[in-house]
Amino acid sequence: MDIEKFKEELKKYKNKVKFKKHALVRVIERKIDPKLIISHVENPDKLLDVVPQEPKVPGEKKYRLLFELSRNRKLALVVVMEKGYLYVVTTFIKYRKWDKMVRRWKRK
Repeated sequence: MDIEKFKEELKKYKNKVKFKKHALVRVIERKIDPKLIISHVENPDKLLDVVPQEPKVPGEKKYRLLFELSRNRKLALVVVMEKGYLYVVTTFIKYRKWDKMVRRWKRK
């Protein structure tokens, strides 16, 4: 998927970001500021990757997004675009150190 086109698509959801119940639980558990999520969705300059996901409901658009927070941290979101809103389904912070450990483990 073309990231630049998707960034333009995300900008259409300014003031239209909502959180599903599961995402709200994860935000609290993982101590992620909801304002951080909203600001990255509304200003997607640091969007690194977009991967389409299998939708649960026919016709919905579901994606996994990856934003750069810093050299060592990435913000991962699963979002659904429907009815004029962007719904955050879940979120977590990926750490570079974890990625290295997983790669090493997969090589064994």
